[in-house]
Amino acid sequence: MEPKGKQRRRVHDEALKTLSAEDLSKFVSERSKADIERNPNLQAIRVYLMDGSYKAFKIDPAEVTVEELWEVASNKLMLTPSSCQSFFIWGLRDNFELLLYPHQRVDSIFKDWELFEQRYNNARPSGGKNIGSTLARSMSSLARTPSIREEPAETETKLVFRKTAIVPLSEEMRYQDSGAVHLFYIEAVRNVLASNYPCEVETAIQLGGIQLQLTVGDKNNDIHKPGSFSLHCV
Repeated sequence: MEPKGKQRRRVHDEALKTLSAEDLSKFVSERSKADIERNPNLQAIRVYLMDGSYKAFKIDPAEVTVEELWEVASNKLMLTPSSCQSFFIWGLRDNFELLLYPHQRVDSIFKDWELFEQRYNNARPSGGKNIGSTLARSMSSLARTPSIREEPAETETKLVFRKTAIVPLSEEMRYQDSGAVHLFYIEAVRNVLASNYPCEVETAIQLGGIQLQLTVGDKNNDIHKPGSFSLHCV
């Protein structure tokens, strides 16, 4: 017979699946406010996006799994049940990145990171580059990830919400929800800037023009004059 505690958790999880993304976000927000008052172990955990921005979640990292954090982040980012499957949470520190396991507790990512790095990074071919070194370089400007307790050991590791692996372009184009499109776009921009997407000069100019239009809007001859843009805009 199924244990009562496990049965209550299963019924609870099934009930949550019936909620819309908006209702689930409200539920999580209201529950978080109540939890803060009675759970002194809550910490502010940042989940970074590929443009350097982040979403902060107050959770008990010793109790919450990576999958549970991914579910909350997916709802916060307004992803659909289908599109969220193309994304997950990665761990990043220095020149090493790791696609995290769903069952891992969030606090283990910070506490055991050196063990993960020794286990997986040493397995690379001799003379090869560190796994994820390009992403690490492209994310190097991100702020550290402090907790409420300001524990220095935890500030060295970042959690990054990005594509699970290589997602075919045909699959990316299949999604129409704004949340997924935005995440695909900012990761594509980062990959172009990090030279992960090699392209011809003409293509680079076109991409730069698109990014400039999104940044400053349509051309206005009264405002947009030669020399009015700094190099970082493009």
